[in-house]
Amino acid sequence: TETETKRQQAHASQKREDIRQRSEAEITKLNVAQSESTEDLTARHNEAVRDIHQGQRDQLHDVDSRHRVTLHAESDQWRTRIEDQRTKFQGTYNVEGQKYERLTTAQKKKNETQALNNHREHEAKMSQMNNQQVQHEEKVKTHHQKSLNDKEVFFEKKYQGQLAQHTQSNKILEDLNQKVLATAKDDINKRVEVEKNRATDPFFSFTEMRPKLEEKPDSYVLRIEMPEYAKEEVTASANGKQIVLTSNRRYQDERQDVDGTVKKVNKVESMVSRIPVGQVLDPRKMEKNWVEGALVFTFKKA
Repeated sequence: TETETKRQQAHASQKREDIRQRSEAEITKLNVAQSESTEDLTARHNEAVRDIHQGQRDQLHDVDSRHRVTLHAESDQWRTRIEDQRTKFQGTYNVEGQKYERLTTAQKKKNETQALNNHREHEAKMSQMNNQQVQHEEKVKTHHQKSLNDKEVFFEKKYQGQLAQHTQSNKILEDLNQKVLATAKDDINKRVEVEKNRATDPFFSFTEMRPKLEEKPDSYVLRIEMPEYAKEEVTASANGKQIVLTSNRRYQDERQDVDGTVKKVNKVESMVSRIPVGQVLDPRKMEKNWVEGALVFTFKKA
């Protein structure tokens, strides 16, 4: 609204300036035309006077040439007639000059009056346009203020409703969270109890290898301490950036108690360990050795 108001004010100022310039141009044009008309009329009068004088001189010269004798007799009469004509022409010229002055003054006053009326009319129109603009701005401002107040009330109600919904949702989520936490605690406690029982149960005891990894500039050396009789049960392979240890063993035993009860044990174990390394290994370059009570694997870097 402020931008549109500034634009309309600039447009109105430009329009007033254009009207003022056009009025000044029209007045200047009228003055120039009046001056040109005056100069033209004066030039025609002067030319007419010159023509009359030239004609009279020619006539006098002709009369003097043809009637030299008569000229002296009639010179006073001609002089009188010339003076009368001159006086008459001067009077006519003065009357015409006065008429021209009156016309020029009247035209100038008319032009000034017309310019003043135009200026007053433009001023009245500009004042009316400014009043209309002010009224329009007041209406727009009032409408915008009302719209802002309505939107503020609407958003306040919407915010209160959403806040109530969020509060209710948070309460529901809190209840669900408490239930989930309670359920998770119960599950964890049950799992801890099961693991505790398994830890003390020999049936679930976990047998593992404890390899020691050493990195060299061009290889990785893996050392596993174990009985010599079990060295053939452990194999190793390279898979990218991993060393995969595999152990498969079978245990069989049979025992007879004093009362004649025969007990047999057939136990199979399979263990897999994946050891990450920092570089890719070459699966085709692997060495297996038995050194001082330990199984040693050497893997070349790719």
